[in-house]
Amino acid sequence: MEYEPVVFDTSDQVVKRFESGRCDAFTGDRSQLYGQRIKLADPDKGVSSKNLEQMKASKNPESRRLLSLEGTKGKGLKLDDN
Repeated sequence: MEYEPVVFDTSDQVVKRFESGRCDAFTGDRSQLYGQRIKLADPDKGVSSKNLEQMKASKNPESRRLLSLEGTKGKGLKLDDN
């Protein structure tokens, strides 16, 4: 997997830039990621247990990736996608 690191000064900047599309992903330890997740405007991309079946039929690529219906899952880690 290739990546270009992008560094920000504060965790709030990380969330803001992630949501604006400036970066595709961010990393940290479990507690840090949980703290960042609750700052996101829509951490579940609109998917909930109440609309799961509807979201499975969605054409939205972000929702479909979240549900593992689209895109690669383990290839970058040299794992099978199933």
